[in-house]
Amino acid sequence: MALAKTYKDVKRLSQIIDVLFKHELGYVIEKLNLKQLLPVSKRIKRENFELKPSMPRQLRLAMEELGATFIKLGQLLSLRPDLIPKEYCKEFSLLQDDVKSIPFRDIKQIVESELKRPLDEIFIYFNETPIASASIGQVHKAKLKNNDILAIKVQKPNVKNLFDADLDILYHIASLVEHYFPEFNEIKPRDIIKEFERYTKNELDYTIEANNIDIFHKNFKKSKSIKIPKVCWELTTKKVLAMEFINGKKIDVNSNLIALKSSKKEVLSILINSFITSLLFRNSPDE
Repeated sequence: MALAKTYKDVKRLSQIIDVLFKHELGYVIEKLNLKQLLPVSKRIKRENFELKPSMPRQLRLAMEELGATFIKLGQLLSLRPDLIPKEYCKEFSLLQDDVKSIPFRDIKQIVESELKRPLDEIFIYFNETPIASASIGQVHKAKLKNNDILAIKVQKPNVKNLFDADLDILYHIASLVEHYFPEFNEIKPRDIIKEFERYTKNELDYTIEANNIDIFHKNFKKSKSIKIPKVCWELTTKKVLAMEFINGKKIDVNSNLIALKSSKKEVLSILINSFITSLLFRNSPDE
């Protein structure tokens, strides 16, 4: 099977193999017939290629180090216990937590380039410390000169270029998995990558996300239970998403509903009603 198409792809594939080896995933490298991409010094010890019981954790650590594309793939797979074993879902779910942020100087450069103006011409302040950081972007709190407080989501640099290169490699690896791990053919690895490509390419254009937020904002603007932020379109581009800042608490399986001053029944009712509303009204009901 042919390797990736360009020099950059081959270089990135070698980097991926090196990271997998670093995290004791030599078994996977050998099984996929990629051992030849390792330096000779790393190929000679048989114990480096033995199957380890800690593989789910080691694979999650490798994904973290490999960056945005692999973190997003791990996040997607963590929600699919129908496709991968539960121990992998549990481990990959740790990728849902905050990712290491990038320096503010890079964020400032991206925002100013996208909005065509210096930050101090737009904002009274722009907090240099992010309030959240994920694989593709990070969020900063800022205040406009009219005193409106915004959440500014900024796409991290070179994410799209890295995604395009990694996607070529993921298709190649999926083909190798289908060839060397026939027991996985039922889940159709290449189809998973195809769906992942569609899902992630939409996330790389913040105007798509902004349009979706806008629809939800209009659908729920009269709701007393659900608050959706309003998009600030004049400060939104493909790489910058500006929206109304709303204080809130993260809800997950470990959330204390008493602290939220809501019963399980109330929360469930709100979720069901919001889901039905979203299905019935793709656009605002009063439009």
